[in-house]
Amino acid sequence: MPVNVNEGNMARDRRLAPLYEAGQRFVDAALQHEDSLFTPGQPVWSLTAIQDFYDRFVQQPDLSNDTFEVKLHRQLEGAAPETIQLTAELFYVHLLMPTNIGAETKRRLTNRVLSWMDRPVSIPPDLDKAFNMGIASIGAGITQRDRHLRFLLEFVRAWRQLKQDERARALEDPWAFKAVVYDTPVHSAYVQREALLYLVYPDTFEEIVSTADKQLIAERFAYLAGNPDDDIDKKLLHIRQGLIEKEGYSEGFHFWEPSLKGLWKPQEGDEPFDPTSASDVQRFLEAMYPDAELRRMLLEQLARSITIAHDTRPGVSPRTWQLSLLEREKTLRLNVGHVEILVLKPREVDIAVYEDMLDASARSQFGSASRHERWAPGTVLLPLIPTEQIDKQFAKLREAHVRAIEIAIEKRPHRSRWYQSHASGVLAYMRDTLGIAVPDPDYETAGPEEQEDQGPRDALEQLADRLLLDPSYLARAERLLRHGSIGLDSFKSAVAAKMALRRREIAAANLFSTVQTVKLEHAYAEPCLRFRARGRTI
Repeated sequence: MPVNVNEGNMARDRRLAPLYEAGQRFVDAALQHEDSLFTPGQPVWSLTAIQDFYDRFVQQPDLSNDTFEVKLHRQLEGAAPETIQLTAELFYVHLLMPTNIGAETKRRLTNRVLSWMDRPVSIPPDLDKAFNMGIASIGAGITQRDRHLRFLLEFVRAWRQLKQDERARALEDPWAFKAVVYDTPVHSAYVQREALLYLVYPDTFEEIVSTADKQLIAERFAYLAGNPDDDIDKKLLHIRQGLIEKEGYSEGFHFWEPSLKGLWKPQEGDEPFDPTSASDVQRFLEAMYPDAELRRMLLEQLARSITIAHDTRPGVSPRTWQLSLLEREKTLRLNVGHVEILVLKPREVDIAVYEDMLDASARSQFGSASRHERWAPGTVLLPLIPTEQIDKQFAKLREAHVRAIEIAIEKRPHRSRWYQSHASGVLAYMRDTLGIAVPDPDYETAGPEEQEDQGPRDALEQLADRLLLDPSYLARAERLLRHGSIGLDSFKSAVAAKMALRRREIAAANLFSTVQTVKLEHAYAEPCLRFRARGRTI
């Protein structure tokens, strides 16, 4: 039976009845009328109150280091009671989403805002019940309340400015509503945006706030997804109906049920690691950095470096950069052109900087350990910076780091050669789970000038290009082998592992050309020849 995507076809979870009732109250009070969730009959959701809060919260941001609550209280000083109550009700709508915040904490946070009114009101008992549940766990997103609140505020402000017939259509058609929601600047509040869809249309949209997970489901059950060009949520509707009708799943099933989850979200060890998968990246990074605050701090710095590298000046392509996630080495690396710009490891960070901009103390601290980057003259890679010192060190090195990125772009202002191995799952994880705003590289429109590199390339670089390896990695391995720091077997194993990650179909026997092409010293070439003569592959 064909699916009518304009009509919901999901059976509701009876356990979430208070949540559905709260969502309907939000629709009635905030979207259909200018009413109130907590005190029906009061014009709390009026454009006047919304604009007042917008002017205070968005137009006059508090950039201090105080807590979110302290800053919010300061921004609401002298506000009308309706504005303060609107803030509390917006906060309530946000807190309907997370399952990883307890009911008492949700209640305390909402009542704290209400207490700032001269005559505080109470949360109605029926709405209070919804605090005992939620839509989804949002991980570290619980620390991004300012972004979630801003998204909801900008949505209702845009909603109030729509024509009456546009609002009516959006409350009758879930896809018209989604268009309005998606027209609202997201400010990294991706999970809040998806939660809002489910809150208003629980019969149409899935109880899933991760767009990466939605994509995984659509890919796994593509044979049930209908038109491949459809909206992702329309695909999920088709998949749900197909699983019920063709696979025998019951009405109201959940994609997170163990028997079903294992089909679209493999557990660690079930499948090869995939750096384009947000879920694989999440497991990798959470294991690499168990401390959530440290993990967020490092990824925020990565986002800042990416933003600089995402150069959109005329003549410069915003596709010079690429992320490599190396599972075996437990390393996340940002490359710009041929240069390693930022390398994140479990206990340390390597940072590329422009050497002439280092002060005397930095030269003294890093001078002997730094490595000059051959592809960006004047740039050095400062190694072994402890991860917990990243903010402090970047404060001192920021200008030199920015200049290093600029030089790397100037040396190769075109598409990254390793774009096909870009770890896009890192960006999806940063956006969807942590709420960190970060762009995607534009690899789709390489011009004729990017088909061939400018200037001659040495044999090592050509080999790296064929094997889809980073030239700097191959150069380091070759140097260690030539200097006797590693043996031939170690060299063979390390490069073979790299090749397996980049191009699985390359046979290990092809690695013999590596030894020839990089022109290793005769002392190492001879063992290779003997090794091959015995009929064994390298």
